[in-house]
Amino acid sequence: MSEELEPHETERLAAICFLFGLRRGEAKLLMSLMTHGFQTNDQLRAVVGHLKTSTVSVTLSTLRRKLQSRGIEITNLKTLGYLIDPKSRDKVFKLLEHNAAIILTHPKPRLDLKPEIVEGR
Repeated sequence: MSEELEPHETERLAAICFLFGLRRGEAKLLMSLMTHGFQTNDQLRAVVGHLKTSTVSVTLSTLRRKLQSRGIEITNLKTLGYLIDPKSRDKVFKLLEHNAAIILTHPKPRLDLKPEIVEGR
């Protein structure tokens, strides 16, 4: 079963989804690889909560294809797991750092505002 994310992790997940055009499961796999560098198939399966290794393999294949256009490579180490190389990891961090301020710093809506009453209605 997949674990619950902390609020800061949820924001990071949203930023990764937005920046790279990823679905939630793809972004969670990328975050895990970014954090650990290498993950076994079982570890990645636990990240997204899928029971089938084939489902994770398909999701990773889609993720790899989406990131390839940005020069970010995730390597499949047959029967062992997946690895993101340091150069690709740096690219992701730089892209996130550059765009995080734009993505995550929009002003929050004010909840203390009262709706305006329009006269004559």
